[in-house]
Order: sequence, then structure tokens, then C-alpha cells
Amino acid sequence: MASLSVKQKLYLLLTITLLVLLITGIFSFKYLHKVNNLGEIHDKALEVEINVLKLRKNEKDFLVRDVINPQYFETGESTYLTSFSKITKSLDELVLELKSSELVKDPMIQLELDSIKSHIKLYESEFISISQKIRNKGFKDWGHIGEMRNAIHEVDNIMNQTNASDRLHVSLLTLRKHEKDYLLRMDPKYIQKFDDEINNLFALLKKDLRISRVDKANMVLLVENYNKTFHQVTLEDEKIGRSENEGLMGDLRTAVHYVEPSVNKIIKLMKVHTDQSIRNAIFILVLLILSGLVVSTFLGIFIIKNVYSILGGEPAKVAEIADKIAQGDLSTISTGESADKGILKSVLDMSSKLQTIISEVIESVDNFVSASNQMSSTSEQISEGANEQASSLEEISSTMEEITSNIENNTSNAHQTEEVSKEANSTISLVADKVHKALSANQEIAEKINVINAIAVQTNILALNASVEAARAGEHGKGFAVVAQEVRKLAEISKSAADEIVGLTQSSFMLSKEAEKAMELTIPKIGQTSQLVQEIADSSIEQSNGAMQVNNAIQQLNGVTQQNASASEELAATAEEMASQAENLRQSVRFFKLSN
Repeated sequence: MASLSVKQKLYLLLTITLLVLLITGIFSFKYLHKVNNLGEIHDKALEVEINVLKLRKNEKDFLVRDVINPQYFETGESTYLTSFSKITKSLDELVLELKSSELVKDPMIQLELDSIKSHIKLYESEFISISQKIRNKGFKDWGHIGEMRNAIHEVDNIMNQTNASDRLHVSLLTLRKHEKDYLLRMDPKYIQKFDDEINNLFALLKKDLRISRVDKANMVLLVENYNKTFHQVTLEDEKIGRSENEGLMGDLRTAVHYVEPSVNKIIKLMKVHTDQSIRNAIFILVLLILSGLVVSTFLGIFIIKNVYSILGGEPAKVAEIADKIAQGDLSTISTGESADKGILKSVLDMSSKLQTIISEVIESVDNFVSASNQMSSTSEQISEGANEQASSLEEISSTMEEITSNIENNTSNAHQTEEVSKEANSTISLVADKVHKALSANQEIAEKINVINAIAVQTNILALNASVEAARAGEHGKGFAVVAQEVRKLAEISKSAADEIVGLTQSSFMLSKEAEKAMELTIPKIGQTSQLVQEIADSSIEQSNGAMQVNNAIQQLNGVTQQNASASEELAATAEEMASQAENLRQSVRFFKLSN
């Protein structure tokens, strides 16, 4: 961070701010999209509730209207049943959409959705069964009620045609009354009354003599059919349920009463999820915004401090001091102004140093003017000294010629000494070579003598062995023993002589070795002597060349001295010109106003 420029830091602040805004926007879009999806899911849950209410409405409309609608009993078609089927299909699709949604992963919601789906299926199944049984039960001229009415009407017609007894008419009317009471009230007690009256009717019918046997048989069949269809109606009612808590109606109510609380529970859970997502989104957005504000504020403060640190003070103050320096006013800057770092400190230091430098320049200008005057007088003295120097140089030139002649003689002698040293070095090298060869010969002699000495030792051993063998031979070996004795004496003499030669050879070897070492030490010294003589000759040549150069330099110096005389006059004129330029410089420096 410290290595970044102010411009880069400002760009960094802008980039971070934009990045925070971008991240905030992305999270806002993401959570708003999630909240929107949750809202859509919540709407679908509400739609489930609405569709359940629509199912209830169609159910009620069907049970109120179509149960007395002749068209339904005739065709079996009902707008309420059709609408009910469409709504259940729509509900099934809605539940599947809710279950498959990525946002609905709560196990409780999934269980409730499964339960709703199964209970809606049950509700649909029970309702269809009820509608079928209601149609089977019939109305007016349709279904079991239609058959029952037709049968009893025929009985009534026969009774009217046959002049049946009044008691039979009363029994028939009582039977119809129990039928109507049951159909109106759905009270099972009327079934028993109906059954009792049927039995009474059958008994009266058997006793009634006014009715022929054929009519009686027909009436019995018709009453039995009437009784049968009445009990079929009551059986259908029992299956359907004589109250809303019994039979299929009870199952229907149980299913739908389970669906409604489940839907309400899902709606509440979805609302909780939606509210929680909204709270999370608000929290994250607030956190991002606060983080962005904190980071931006921190960077802003850091950059402001950094800029203030670079300037060292207020920008207006730095600009004011820079304007004063540009106008040449240095008199009021240093007094009362201070800074520890930054541009302001550099400007104040520059102002202080400018004052010091300008003061020194003014002082130097004054000194320069006086120095110019002194230079003018000194140039006259130089001119006089140059004339005296020219005469002295002529005397030095003649002396250098004599020195050059002596150096040439020394060079010739050195060359002769070098030749003699080279001849001596060659001779001594030859002697050293001869001594080295003598050393080699002495070594070979010593080796040969060692061989002779070894032979003498072996000969002595052989002579001793021969003496031993001669002693073993007795008289025959005496002559051989004498010879062996002589041989041993000769071997001892040879060994003694060989030892003396070895001693002399070693003495000669040591002397030759010392002579060789002396030659080896002498040869380098002679070489060094020759080298030193060569160096002396070279030095003499260099001295001769140097003397010639000095002589030439003296001649040149003489010419320079003449030039110095004329240059001194020019120097005096230049000194006057420099004094004039110094005065102009003094006028230019007066542009600056100093505190002192």
C-alpha cells in the first residue's frame, strides 16, 4: 500500500467501493429472486387453499342442487362434478410443483404436502362414491326412489280399482308417511316403523276378501318391490351417511377437514420461510453495506492521511508558500513556519537552503569582485616573473645536456658488464653439468662395488661350506680344505678392499654433491647480476630519454613562459570583465527577499 501513488490509491478506493456495490447488487438480486420465488410458492400454497375451498363449494353445490336435479339423475352429468375433477387435477399439479421446488426442502412441509395429496385423493374418491350412490338412490322417477314410487303407485291404483278396505288404505298411507318421514329426516326409527307397517300391510292384504287372488299376488309383488327398493334407499343412505359424521360423508369430512389445516400449516411455514429469507437478505445487505462503508471510510481516511502526510500540512498552506517562493519572497517563510515531514517540510527546507545559498552567492559575488581586482594586480606580477623564469630556463637547459652525456657513458659500461656476466654464467653452467655427471658415475661405482661385496660374502660362505665338506672327507679332502681356506682369505681381502672403495666413493659423492649445490647457488646469482646490469642499462637509457624530454620540456616551458607573459595581460582584461559580470549577478540575486 505504501508503494502506491495517490492516484493509484484513489483508483483503489473507487474500485473497492464499486466492488462492494456490485457484490451488494448481486446478493440483492439473488435474495430478491429467492424471495420472489418464495412469494410465488406462497401464492401457490394460497392457490391450493383456494382450490380446496372451490372443491368444498362444488361439493356443497352438488349436494344441495344436483341431488334434486332431474337432469343429473337422467344423464349422470354434473357441472359440479366436472369442475370438482378439474380442480382436484389442478391441486395435484400444484402439490407436485411445491414438492419439486428447490426452495421447499423442509421435511415438515414435504410431509404435509404428501398428506394433502393423499387426503385430496381420498376426498375425491369419497365424493365420487357419494355422487354415484346418490344417483343410485335416485330422485322422483329415477333410481331406487323412482322404482319405489312406481311400485307403490301401482299398488295404490290396484287398491282403488278393487275397492280395498279402508284399513288397507290407512296402512298404505301410513307406510307412505313413514317413507316420507324417513326421506325428510333420515332417522333410522322410521325404518323400523316402515318395516312394522309393511308387515301390517301384508297381514291386512291377506285378510282382505274384496281383492281377487290375482290382484293380491300383484300387490304382494309390488309391495315387496316397494319394500326392497325402500331398503336399498336406506342402505345407500347408510353408506352415504345419514349425517355429516357418518358413512362416506363422515370420511369426506375427515379428509377435507385434514386438508384445510394442513394447507394453513403449509402457508404459515412458507410465510415463516419467506420472512426468514427476507430477514436474512436484509441482514446480509446491511452487513455488506456497512462493510463497504467501513472499508471505504477506512481507505478514505487512510488516503487523506497519506495525502496530508505527503503534503506535510494543509494544501492551501503549501500552495501559499510555493507562491511566495515563486515570487522570490523568502523573508517571511521561515519565520513561524514548521513541518515534520512531507512536501511542506521540503519546501521550508528548500526556502531555508535558498536563503543560505543566496546569502552565500551575494557574499561570493563580493569576494569575486575583490578577487578580480587582486587577479589583475597578480597578473602583472606573473608577467614580470615570467621574464625572470625564461633566463633561468636557459641555464637549466645547458646543465641537462651535460647530464645526458654522463648517462650515455654509464649505459655503455653497463652493456659491457652484462656481456661478461653472461660468459661467466655459461662457464659455470658447464662445470655444474660435469659435476652432475661425476655424481652419476660415483653412484654407478658404488652400485658395482656393492655387487662385488655381495659376491665376496657369498664366496666366503661357499669356502666355509667347502671346509666343512673337506673335513667330512678326511684324508681325501685335505687338499680341498687348503684350497677352500685360501679362497676364503681372498674373499675376505676382496670384501675389505670393496669396503674401502665404498668409503672413498661416498666421500667423493659428498664432495661432488656439495660442489653441485654451490654451482646451483652461484648460477642464479650470476643470472641476477646479469639481470641487474641489464636493468641498469635500461634505466640509463630511460634516464637519457628522460633527460632529453626534460630538455625539450624546458624549451617548451620557455615558450610557455613567453606565452604566460602575454596571457597575464589578457587575464587582467578578463578580471575586469568578471568584475562587471559579478555586479550583474548581484543585481539578479536581489530578486529574492531574505529575512536578514
